Amino acid sequence: MLQDIKGMVSDIIYRNLENNYTVFEILCDDEVFTAVGVVPDIVIGEKVKVYGEFYVHPVYGQQLKVSYLEKLLPETKDEIYLYLSSGVIKGIGQKTAKRIVEMFGDDTMRILQEEPEKLLAVRGMTPEKVERIKNMFSFQKFLKDIMTIFSQYGLSQNHAMRLFKLYGFSALGLLYDNPYFLLDVFPELDFKKVDRLAFDLGVSPDDMRRISAKIVNLLNMGSNNEGHTCLPKEKLILFVSKALEQDTEKVEEALDSLIKAKRVVIDTVDGLEMVFLYGFFECERYIAEKIASMLKEYDDILDIDERISEFEKKNSIVFSQNQKKAIKMALTQGVSVITGGPGTGKTTIIKCIIEIFEQEGKKVFLCAPTGRAAKRMQQQCEKEAKTIHRLLEMTVTDSQVFFQKGPNNPLRCDVIIVDEMSMVDSYIMYYLLSATKDTTRLVLVGDKDQLPSVGAGNILKDLIRSDVVPYVRLTEVYRQSEDSFIVLNAHRINNGEFPYLQKNSDFYFIQKNSQEEILKTIVELVTKKLPNYLSADPLTDIQVLCPSKKGVVGMYNINRVLQQYLNPKDGSKKEVVYKENTFRVGDKVMQIKNNYSLEFTIIEGEEKGKVSTGIFNGDIGVIKDIDRAGGAMEIVFDDDKLVFYDFSLLDDLELSYAMTVHKSQGSEFRCIVMPVVETYPILMTRNLLYTAVTRAKELVVLVGKKSALEYMIANQKEAMRYSALYDFLKRKLKDTQLQAL
Repeated sequence: MLQDIKGMVSDIIYRNLENNYTVFEILCDDEVFTAVGVVPDIVIGEKVKVYGEFYVHPVYGQQLKVSYLEKLLPETKDEIYLYLSSGVIKGIGQKTAKRIVEMFGDDTMRILQEEPEKLLAVRGMTPEKVERIKNMFSFQKFLKDIMTIFSQYGLSQNHAMRLFKLYGFSALGLLYDNPYFLLDVFPELDFKKVDRLAFDLGVSPDDMRRISAKIVNLLNMGSNNEGHTCLPKEKLILFVSKALEQDTEKVEEALDSLIKAKRVVIDTVDGLEMVFLYGFFECERYIAEKIASMLKEYDDILDIDERISEFEKKNSIVFSQNQKKAIKMALTQGVSVITGGPGTGKTTIIKCIIEIFEQEGKKVFLCAPTGRAAKRMQQQCEKEAKTIHRLLEMTVTDSQVFFQKGPNNPLRCDVIIVDEMSMVDSYIMYYLLSATKDTTRLVLVGDKDQLPSVGAGNILKDLIRSDVVPYVRLTEVYRQSEDSFIVLNAHRINNGEFPYLQKNSDFYFIQKNSQEEILKTIVELVTKKLPNYLSADPLTDIQVLCPSKKGVVGMYNINRVLQQYLNPKDGSKKEVVYKENTFRVGDKVMQIKNNYSLEFTIIEGEEKGKVSTGIFNGDIGVIKDIDRAGGAMEIVFDDDKLVFYDFSLLDDLELSYAMTVHKSQGSEFRCIVMPVVETYPILMTRNLLYTAVTRAKELVVLVGKKSALEYMIANQKEAMRYSALYDFLKRKLKDTQLQAL
C-alpha cells in the first residue's frame, strides 16, 4: 500500500551519481526512517515528501521503497537559511545564504523562484549563480509537474528523470503533444498504462497517434519477446483492430502514416505481406546484400586433398567424405556454413581449416557470440577467440554503444570463423558483416537444431533454408567413447527416438511423478550425490537447467531452495534483499540483460589489471562482497572480470544455481540436471530437450515423468519465428543472375 512521509533529509547513506539511486534517512516527528530508491539530487536538511511502500529487510529492518519524492520549499527564515546553506545550490555557502535571507526576509523563496535577477544585489552573487538557481527551481517544477501525471499511472520517478536527461524541459511539452512518445523512449512500458494517460490528456480512441503507437508496440514486443523481425500484415491489422476496438480501415490508415514516416516497411516475403520496423528491414536487407557480394569461389589454395591428408596423418584421424567436403567448401567459398550436432567433428574440421589457411599465410580470426562460447572455442582450437563484440572493438560513450570496427575501419584479416551461429541474432550479424571486407572469407559454424538466438532473427536457419549459401550438414557421430551415451542420446532425441538408458552410464533418467518428489530428488543430487560421484563442485561443475521459470520445479523456486542448501543464511555472510531475491556473499549469479557500459577489471592472468566495459546476458559470476553502505556488491564474472555492481542494477541479476535452457546456450558444464514435467507445450519441445542434453560434457541426469519426456521427444513444434533473410537472399541471387544475362 502506497504511503507518504513528510520530513527532513537527516542523512544520505549512499548515492549513485550516475543514476541517482539513493539510500537516505528522513526525520519525521522525532522518528527516523530509512528510504531507498531513485530520487532527484537531495541534500541533508531539505524538506521532502516521500511516497512509497514499506517492507521489512531481514537484516536492516523496516525500509521505505520510494516511488516518488517531492521537494518541499522552506517557509521560515531559519528554514530558508538552512536550505540555502546546505549546498543545494552550488556556490552558495553559509555567508551568502545569510546575506540573501537578511536582504529579502520572508520574501526570499518568492524572489528565488520568480525574480532571481534581484539576487545580483547581494554581495557574492554572480550571473552564473543566478542561472543555477533558475535551473534548479525549473527542474523541481518540471519534476513535480511530470510526477503529478506519472504517479497516477504507475510510471516511476526513474522514468521521469531519464526523460529529463534526454529531452530537458521540453519533455513535458512532448508528453502533452503525444503521450505515446513514451513508448518510443521506453519500449518496456505497459501500453495500457500509457493509453490511460493519453485518454486522460484528451486523446480520442480513434486518434492516429494511438493506433500507430499500438502497431509499433506490437512489432517491438514481437522482436523482444519472440524473436520476430517482422509480422504478417493481415494478422497485425486484425490484432490492433481488436485490441483497440477500431475499424481495420483506421489501422491501415495508421500503417500508411508509419510507412510515410519511415518507421515501418511493408514487403512481400514468400508471397505474404509482412510489416517490419524500419531498423530490422534495413538490417536483414543489408545482410542479404553483403552475403551476396561475398559469394564467390576461390582457387588460390592448391593441393587441398594432400593438405587434408597431411592433417589426418599428423593428428592420427581419418575424415569422412562429408567432413572433407566441408573443409574444401570453407577453403574455396567466400561464405560457407557448416552445421551438425555434437560429436560430428565440427571442432576438428575448424582446426584443419585454420591450419591450411595459415600455411598459406592468411590471417584467421575466430569469434563466437558469448564469452563462454569464445573461451571454449579458444581452448579447443588452441588459438585466440574473441566475442563478436570484442572483435568489433565495442566502446560505450554516454550510454551509447559504438563499434570501432565498421565500413570505414574493417577487420584486417583474410578469414573469419564464427562458432555457435545459432545464437547470433540479426543486429550482431549486421555489425559483423559491416566490418567485414568483401574479399574476406566467412566460415559460419553451428547446430541448426538448437534453440534460436535470444535476439530477433533466424540467421543460421535462414542461410541454410535459402539454398543460396553453400553449406554442409554433418550427420555422422565420431566423438563418442564406447561407454558414453550423451552424444548418442542427443542424436537419438534429435531423431525423435527415446534415449538409451543403462546403469553406470553417463546418461540417467530418474522416474518421479510429483513435482515435490522431483524437487527433492534434484536437491539431493546437486547437494550430495553428484558432488561425491563426480568429485565435483556443485557451484561450478553441476548446473540445473529448467524448461520454465515458474512452478515448483521452475527456475525461480529451485534457485531459492538450492541457495538454502548450498549457501545458507549465516550471520557472518553479508546479504541484500531485492524484491523476491536475497543475494548473499558466495551466491552464484547470472547477468540477464546486456549492460555495455558496466566496467570491469581483469584480476587474473596475462591481462591482469586491464579495465574494460561490458557484462552480457548469460554471463555467470559469484558474489565476493556486499557493501551495504556503499550500495554495491563485488561480483567476479566469467574470465576473472571483477565488477562493482550497483544495487540500482539488481533488476538485471538473478541467482543461477538453476537457469533456463535458453540461457544455457553456448555453455558447457560437467554435469546437467533437468526436471522433466508437464508445462506449456511451447516449453516441452524436442529442440529444447536436445539443447539441454548437449550442454553436458560428462553426465546428464533427467528427473521426472516418463510421459513428459516422451512428449518432449515427439513434439517437433517450434515457436514460429518470422524473418525475411532467406527470402531476401533468394531475391538477391535472382537479381544477380538476371544482371548476368
